[in-house]
Amino acid sequence: MAPIASPAMFHSRRRGVLLLQLGTPDSPSTKDVRRYLADFLSDPRVMDVPAPVRWLLLNTVILPFRPRRSAELYRKIWTEDGSPLLVHTKALADEVQDRLGDGYLVEFGMRYGSPSIAGALDRLIAADVTDIRVLPLFPQYASSAGGSATARTMELLADRWNVPAVSFLPEFYDEPGYFTTVAEVAGPLLAQFRPDHILFSYHGLPERQVKNADPTGDHCLVSNDCCDAIGPVNRHCYRAQCFATTRSIAADCGSPPVRTPPHSSRDSPGRPGLPLKPIVSSRASTMTAFAGLRYLRHRSSPTVSRPSRRSASAFAISGWSWAARTCCSSRA
Repeated sequence: MAPIASPAMFHSRRRGVLLLQLGTPDSPSTKDVRRYLADFLSDPRVMDVPAPVRWLLLNTVILPFRPRRSAELYRKIWTEDGSPLLVHTKALADEVQDRLGDGYLVEFGMRYGSPSIAGALDRLIAADVTDIRVLPLFPQYASSAGGSATARTMELLADRWNVPAVSFLPEFYDEPGYFTTVAEVAGPLLAQFRPDHILFSYHGLPERQVKNADPTGDHCLVSNDCCDAIGPVNRHCYRAQCFATTRSIAADCGSPPVRTPPHSSRDSPGRPGLPLKPIVSSRASTMTAFAGLRYLRHRSSPTVSRPSRRSASAFAISGWSWAARTCCSSRA
């Protein structure tokens, strides 16, 4: 007869931490980029149109042409170690593992591409962890990013006969450990550069998806001040969370007055995959980018030195390292 596990045996097991990231192609080749885009854009949370329309757009408009152009762009940022997103996510997972210690096992998985979420779950469950804390690495909530990664994790767990104890950490746009760290990293660069304005750039979403996050349908994008504060109605609003993050980082940086945070390109409300207004003004003469912050200086020299790759890599680790404290302390 097998011995009954004692409390001491149970507490000797490790806890699991799963970091969720969006994804990246396996290589910058056109073939791998096409495979990645097909997976990414087939997600109904990303391209939220009827399935026949999505299939038609993918196979007649997007996949025959876009992979080649996107592959050229990927080759420009690809490093000797591989995809920048994969390199920095692995560095983050290693740092979180070091900070949490031997009582935890940290894995990461990509919503699209590899290493997959399924593989990360397999490794955690094979290690017989007591439970799994899931942290989507998206500061602001969007159904097409953190929502999709969370839903995929739930689907994979639901297919198992023995479902482990799992908890999900929410978005962290208002976590002091997040925006304070961003301000600490950006502060010295801002002091050196002395910009006239700071432009915060966020990934765009269709207006339709922002409105879908409003359960009443009467708040989001109805008035100009709908994102000035977050309450029960817009607590899942990506746009409002971007505004809140901007206000918090700007306050910590002691920056010049903050304008409306622009998104990555011009909006077309009725079309899928296009972001929210406003766009970056063409009047800005010079820009340099670092970790999602873009510093604008008008009437300045056209030559601006970019932060080093080492600085960007340091941010990729230090800017997220608060996750270790979050996983093992206040929300443990």
